[in-house]
Amino acid sequence: MVGVLQILFDGQRAAGVAFQHEGQQRVVEATSEVIVAAGTVGTTKLLLLSGIGPREHLQSLKVGQAGFIATISPASTRDISSSDDDFF
Repeated sequence: MVGVLQILFDGQRAAGVAFQHEGQQRVVEATSEVIVAAGTVGTTKLLLLSGIGPREHLQSLKVGQAGFIATISPASTRDISSSDDDFF
């Protein structure tokens, strides 16, 4: 089973993803773009784990903020635990 851990950034550009496969963490770099398609809740969770979202929510999850400002509508977030694996 493969589980995406976070989107990796080069400045403001999504440059790849970190994922877990067969018990090992791996990284793949994008050659042109990163497409996020993990459903409504899964995409929001992945963005939060990647450091994109409301500052207070990221701090409560002990996730560092990405190096730029991005906004997500508060209506699109819910209480998602970083240990919640139901979506990956």
